[in-house]
Amino acid sequence: HTNTMRCYPQFWTPKGATDPVQDWFHKYVVTKVREEDNVAGARATVTSYEYLGGAAWAYDDSEHTAAKERTWSQYRGYERVRTRVGDASDGDPQQLTEHRYFRG
Repeated sequence: HTNTMRCYPQFWTPKGATDPVQDWFHKYVVTKVREEDNVAGARATVTSYEYLGGAAWAYDDSEHTAAKERTWSQYRGYERVRTRVGDASDGDPQQLTEHRYFRG
């Protein structure tokens, strides 16, 4: 299976339908988090995330899913994720960390 996009096939039953249909859904990932100090007024901490290596999907072999409705819909994450702490737009230095994941 070679889907490396952030979308995946899944069966579901729309309201009023009797049979499930296969549709595509999107996997949303966090790209930026801003932490605000609302008490002491310290500068905000900005953390951004970059996802590398393409998304990985595994085949759904759950016994709770009918065999004919199983798809490549089990999210396995990304090969690498780069995390940057600090807001470059404010002139702050950034701390860069890269994590590698072995997906299975």
